[in-house]
Amino acid sequence: MFIFIVINLLLHKIHGAPTEFINNENLLTKEVFYGESVLLKCKSNVDKYNFEFWLFDKRKIVIGPSNLHDRLKYRYEILTGNLIVRAVTKNDEGLYSCVSKEVHGGNMKVENVKIVILQNWEQIDEHASSINVIRILVASIVLVLLGAGAYVLYSIWRDRYRYPRYLEQSEDEDEDEDSAEEIFTAPSTSAASQSRNKPEKKTSFDNISTDFTSILDASNDS
Repeated sequence: MFIFIVINLLLHKIHGAPTEFINNENLLTKEVFYGESVLLKCKSNVDKYNFEFWLFDKRKIVIGPSNLHDRLKYRYEILTGNLIVRAVTKNDEGLYSCVSKEVHGGNMKVENVKIVILQNWEQIDEHASSINVIRILVASIVLVLLGAGAYVLYSIWRDRYRYPRYLEQSEDEDEDEDSAEEIFTAPSTSAASQSRNKPEKKTSFDNISTDFTSILDASNDS
């Protein structure tokens, strides 16, 4: 859920600029995201014609000099006739007509523009192929970054809690101490065991003659 929220916010910023095109009815159409502002140019304000007012057909609102309207919502320029609609909602969707009057005469000139409100990033203009490419790139980058962040967090958790490194070091040290002690005590232990297993050698003096007189007589006779 968090991933889709992040992607939605990023794409919302990318597609914030209104998309303008001619629809199937040969009508100038602007797609605007919910909550943003849009600028409508008065196409009828040309040579020999001066801007008179805007008419919002859906709500029957007249926007112009000497007409009561929401000045915080709508702001127009008297010279160009351009209209800014702030913080658009679904209620602002519909047909806007810019009416201009001929300078020398009573003829009126009307140019229409339609506003379409986009509430979700999936409703991006299907005519703009570059928008879809950007959407895929942004989504891919976000997924890669989130995956890398999750892996780093998992590695930290694994090293710190699941497989603490200090336990591994202590085990290695114990093994080293045991092996050193075994090497140091091995010679003495083997020597002691060999001395215990080796039979004692006894010296016998039973065959030695102690008759010194006979020995002397034998030597004199010779």
